[in-house]
Amino acid sequence: MTRVSTLYLLALSVLACAVCGCGGGGGGGGSTPQGATGSATFVVDWPAARVADIPAAAHSARIQVLSGTAVLATQDVARPAAGGRTTTHFGYLPSGQLSYAISAYAQPLCAGQPISTANNLLTVTGGQDTLVPIAVESASPINTVSVSVITSTVTVGSTITVNAVARDTNNQPVLATFTWLSSAPTVATVDGSGHVTGVSVGSALITARETGTGKTGGVTITVTAKPAGKVQVTVAPGTSGMQIGQHVQLMATARNDLGPVTTTFHWASAQPAIASVDASGYVTGVSVGSAVITATDNTSAQSATATINVSAPVPSTPWSGKIVFESDMSGSLELYLLRPDGSVQQLTSDGTNNADAVFSYDGTQIAYDSGAAGSRQIMGMNAGGGGRQVLVTNGLDNVDPAFSRDGSKLAYASGTATMHDIYVKDLASGTTTQLTHGEGDNLHPGFSLDGSQLVFSSSRGGNYDIYVMGADGGGITQLTTESYWDGHPMFSPDGAKIAFSSNRADDHTAYQTHQMNPDGNSQVRLLNVTHCSRTPCYSPDGAQLVFASNPDRNFDLYMASVDGSGFHLIFSGPGREMHPSWGPE
Repeated sequence: MTRVSTLYLLALSVLACAVCGCGGGGGGGGSTPQGATGSATFVVDWPAARVADIPAAAHSARIQVLSGTAVLATQDVARPAAGGRTTTHFGYLPSGQLSYAISAYAQPLCAGQPISTANNLLTVTGGQDTLVPIAVESASPINTVSVSVITSTVTVGSTITVNAVARDTNNQPVLATFTWLSSAPTVATVDGSGHVTGVSVGSALITARETGTGKTGGVTITVTAKPAGKVQVTVAPGTSGMQIGQHVQLMATARNDLGPVTTTFHWASAQPAIASVDASGYVTGVSVGSAVITATDNTSAQSATATINVSAPVPSTPWSGKIVFESDMSGSLELYLLRPDGSVQQLTSDGTNNADAVFSYDGTQIAYDSGAAGSRQIMGMNAGGGGRQVLVTNGLDNVDPAFSRDGSKLAYASGTATMHDIYVKDLASGTTTQLTHGEGDNLHPGFSLDGSQLVFSSSRGGNYDIYVMGADGGGITQLTTESYWDGHPMFSPDGAKIAFSSNRADDHTAYQTHQMNPDGNSQVRLLNVTHCSRTPCYSPDGAQLVFASNPDRNFDLYMASVDGSGFHLIFSGPGREMHPSWGPE
């Protein structure tokens, strides 16, 4: 049975009640033989829908034939979908004077109470059929619209449901459709189903308008402020590992249902002999073991904890060669050279934000980018800082240089401050070839062992992932598909691995060193630390990695074996040390 979206009551009018007689003996007519039977056919003309589409069986009528008060026969008639005529036949009626009643219903199948009823006489002649024409007129049954709600108060951001009911003149509910309106949408909104959502503190009249008649009903909804709720405290990182003498900065935050709460915290260590903590949440490893650090909100007294695992210091692994890195220890971003004996040489001092330095594979040359953001140029110099020259300048943002293994080519990213493409320059001829063409922001290029491929990071898929392509820019293949940031890729010296930075682990705020095969398989996180370990670079023999890490608040230079073991500090300056590149001696 089709449900009705809108019903219209039926006002019944009998246009004619014709008794058709024929036959019978002539003259003044003869008497009807006792016990003879006749029939009656009721022809009902239904109106077409005048205001709204009314499905079939949305209206119905019940016809009864009576002898006195006794009901001889009853039939229910359904209204055709588009109006029109129905014919209902009653047979084997006793001849003589009878009557009929026809009642109209707003509901299908003559359900509920009749809207109107008409009665009239019916003369049945034996052996004949009496034709009874009936006309039904369409009218609206809706008399009132009322709106109700369980509670007339809603908080900002919450939703309640308002209900509307249409009733007829007998105060009986009838099916109807409504449009909904709010007198103050900035206070409370209402959708097409009567769902009211609080927007701001105040009150709004919510009105339901019946679509056929325009009759309305309404209710006033009061919107109140959302309660703050209980304060919740979190500490990040929740777990951290460190060696004796190392540090980690813990951060505590407090939130309630309305958002972040400005407050202060009291910090305490349950095992201060293992890890101590100062008033700012700065933790120092004291001895081997685990310590629980608690941050307590000084206002709400709510608290949260972090677990600190302290291990013995890792003996420094001997290393050879030299490492160039960037640091702001002098007040501006400059380049420095670190040697295995711990000595540091400043290579630049011009205050032009020199960064992203990289050694050639023979360790004799350094390329780097320099200048203001959005208009940087690629510079070159020898490993001692002399022989400075401009390698790429074009008024664009040129960053992330990388030498090919034989030193004959230089890859770099060029474009705007937020959108770059990868280029390769032949250093002998000066010829430049563009390899990518406007598909996302393309950065961090690096050559494979034989120079046939370049690895790079790109946002072409929506977030930054690692890709490889041929030296001519063809055959671009995506290697990582995590929904987080992957960048700073680098082929290992033997071409068997790619190291890269990613924030895919833990709470996705720390960029950590990962490694994978050149086809993207076997992606692993190398270091089990909760702080950053980013911009990795292989040693010339591929046995170790150097990277920037910040367990001690600022970024310093750390080293580890390629299997992630032997994590240890190699240089800590007064500034922020980043982006190391390891070259041979």
